[in-house]
Amino acid sequence: MSLNGKKALVMGGSKGLGFACAEAMAKRGARLHLLARHEQDLEQAAHRLGTGYDVSVSYDPVDITDERALQGVLDTHTDCDILVSNCGGPPLGGFESFDLAAWDAAYQSQIRSAVQVCHSLVPAMAGRGWGRLIMIASISVGTAIPGLVLSNSLRPGLLGLARSLTREYAHCGVTTNLLCPGLTLTDRLEALIQKNMEVQGKSRDQVIAGMTAAIPAGRLGQPQELGETAAFLASDGAAFISGQALFIDGGQTC
Repeated sequence: MSLNGKKALVMGGSKGLGFACAEAMAKRGARLHLLARHEQDLEQAAHRLGTGYDVSVSYDPVDITDERALQGVLDTHTDCDILVSNCGGPPLGGFESFDLAAWDAAYQSQIRSAVQVCHSLVPAMAGRGWGRLIMIASISVGTAIPGLVLSNSLRPGLLGLARSLTREYAHCGVTTNLLCPGLTLTDRLEALIQKNMEVQGKSRDQVIAGMTAAIPAGRLGQPQELGETAAFLASDGAAFISGQALFIDGGQTC
């Protein structure tokens, strides 16, 4: 699973699942370029990865919904071998919670940004005969989650994109897969746990017990578990896996 000599571009790479993917790839020798909105977070992540694993780490602060700014970054990194497409989840709410502008904004972040990075980077990967596209989605790809109408509606589109890219580029050595995390202990979920503790008047353990009741594994996921899976998909050992959605959810959607 060595990634020596490979360059990975990781969107949302300063924290959470994106950082976990970057760290797992750094362990295996990949050079990294991180994208996220906040420069301070990127600087801290780059320092941690660069000193911890003795790999080259660069970064660009960019809003992935800003088409021009994102394209300016992508144009200077067409030599990347591995792409981790990742962005924060869309807002929570039911169908009547959102006007058309909210749907447009969710499309921009969830779908259009992924299409843009693939459009910019995949042809060069295909020309070199090797590439790995890893899109972080959600279990909403496979099951509708109450109160997440935007995610339920848009995330499955990433699987359609992955399968289409597989049909067109797998013969060029470029694989495309989705990682679909369930409840994973990121900063975002930790904030939700704290909010539920306040609203429900329960302890942290009680709130987590309620969250994990429907998970056969009986616990929350850890970001590192998804990161390790991403590193495997980026390796030569996963060359025959493409067009797939891997559910990393402790069996929740089985």
